Amino acid sequence: MFKPEDEYIPDLSISCNKDVAVAKLLGWMRGIRRAKEINITEHGISEEQLPLLHSMGGSLQELLYELREAARQDLITAAENDASSDELEEKEKAAIEADSRLDKAFMYYSDIEEELSNGQDSTLKIDQETTGHTGVIHITLNSLDKWALGKYGISIMDNKQTMSPDNMQVRPINQNIDEDLYPKGGLTQTTANNILTTLGFLIEAFAQTATRFGKDKSKPNIKQISEHIAALAAKASGTDEMDNQSAEAIRKRLTEAMKIKNSHFQQR
Repeated sequence: MFKPEDEYIPDLSISCNKDVAVAKLLGWMRGIRRAKEINITEHGISEEQLPLLHSMGGSLQELLYELREAARQDLITAAENDASSDELEEKEKAAIEADSRLDKAFMYYSDIEEELSNGQDSTLKIDQETTGHTGVIHITLNSLDKWALGKYGISIMDNKQTMSPDNMQVRPINQNIDEDLYPKGGLTQTTANNILTTLGFLIEAFAQTATRFGKDKSKPNIKQISEHIAALAAKASGTDEMDNQSAEAIRKRLTEAMKIKNSHFQQR
């Protein structure tokens, strides 16, 4: 957030190329205000400055690689200098997050390409004038924002809440309307909240039926339920742990479901 006395570069672009589109989905280069100056160290651009970039100075792939390499080198240096366990854990977490960001970027690229392949039926709209002038496909920001909100619950504009496993915007869910479970571009936020609410009631019903997971329906043992579901998923897939179905991943989803469900009653 810029203060009144801060200098910034306004960016009034109405479209962006695919690299910038993915960067915006990652949380960078959003809004119309960008830092006038970016400090570049021996390790490149710091994490704190990424949301303020006015340009990447190269490809997104190169920037992601630089960030991952910087995190890796920090971890190695810390280990060589006999850093504390807490510091090593922090450096390792940063390297893991850099890897995760690469995975997300690939997913966003793939999804953008798939959506654009729909041609005139695509929610993503091409800025024909800028595309023709530059020779590089540019996607209108309005259509990118609409598509990202529908598919991921993410807004690429300023001052809009995002819907993520760790920070989901809670909206009223007592809407007696017919839901489209498969809208073009993905689930709407209201539908996602309603599904999570249903899951919350299901957790309580399961805990009451299988009392070892919590006799009090208001306090189901989320940890034990998550471990049980993860074991079922692993057995079904014939692996030690099914992709994206670890006990910890399931625990986060179930915890979020209970939070959304309970918010419904807090609003009354």
